[in-house]
Amino acid sequence: MNEATDRRGDPFNNNSSSTNSDGIDRSTDELIRRIYPSLRRFAAIAGSWSSEPDDLVQEALLRTLRSRRLVDLEFPEAYVRRAIVNIASNERRSDIRQDRRLQRVSGGASVNAEDTYPSDLADLYDLPAQSRAVLYLAEVENASHAEIAAMLGITEAHSRTVASRARQVLRARTEGETS
Repeated sequence: MNEATDRRGDPFNNNSSSTNSDGIDRSTDELIRRIYPSLRRFAAIAGSWSSEPDDLVQEALLRTLRSRRLVDLEFPEAYVRRAIVNIASNERRSDIRQDRRLQRVSGGASVNAEDTYPSDLADLYDLPAQSRAVLYLAEVENASHAEIAAMLGITEAHSRTVASRARQVLRARTEGETS
């Protein structure tokens, strides 16, 4: 190995930035370190009860880095957030299919019969991943619907509609519990 290979990692890499021990260039590593806490909070809301936020973020980063460098994206955090929503939606569909299969096998008995207590969080997690994501961005991060639309790859009008419908569902569920 020559000195150039040692400094840059890949001798065919034309990028002059150095890489870390995992082969990720320094600028990408710094970007991931900067946006990771925000992505993790977002994944905790967008994901299901059964998914770990760190796993969602890692999977989204992995899928993104397979096809492009984060530093080459105009809005890398928004891109990864969209990937998190897509993964969470896929997991939710997979969980629903699995529950249906288990219900058929068990003769219709409740498969996930757990002792639970009424919780607004349970109502929140019953919403689709995109609805949870839109509510999180709007209510917690105070993002405008234009910003949400850009982050999630939807229109501003769709962002407003999703937020409104999600709020209606949550309001109806919480009012139903109190009456």
